[in-house]
Amino acid sequence: MQGTNWVKVSERLPETGEPVLLVYAGVIQHLTYFLSSYDYAESYRWFPYAGNMEFAIPFKCVSHWIYVKDLPLPPMPEGE
Repeated sequence: MQGTNWVKVSERLPETGEPVLLVYAGVIQHLTYFLSSYDYAESYRWFPYAGNMEFAIPFKCVSHWIYVKDLPLPPMPEGE
């Protein structure tokens, strides 16, 4: 089913700057992140989409990601 599959970092990376959810240390992170270059080098880090940059995650520590726009919608309440 499209939009519900998490992508392995080892298989593909998201477009830089696009909001994603991450799996870090086996846990889905509660912040939205984006992939970006770090310190003007050819290395990358995952940065919070809106918020404190102190919560940046090293690139190699993330196992999976999914675009926020591809997340499934929640179920509709009964009667609607």
